Amino acid sequence: MAQELSDLKTNKNAKLIVNVARLSKEKNQVTLAYAIDELNRKGYSIELVIIGDISDRSIVSEIEKLNSPYVHLLG
Repeated sequence: MAQELSDLKTNKNAKLIVNVARLSKEKNQVTLAYAIDELNRKGYSIELVIIGDISDRSIVSEIEKLNSPYVHLLG
């Protein structure tokens, strides 16, 4: 599993953050995704993998709208 997650990274030197939780407004993965994208714009090398059941499809849409190469959604 660890190797498979590492294969998702666009930058092999990036730190990898994994969020394992159902996708819901209470978990606030949208803010997390925007924060990771912003940190990369500021020069940090961090990627995010979000793994979980989808309880609110609009959250997936918001994260996909970000269109960040640093944020990966796995259902």
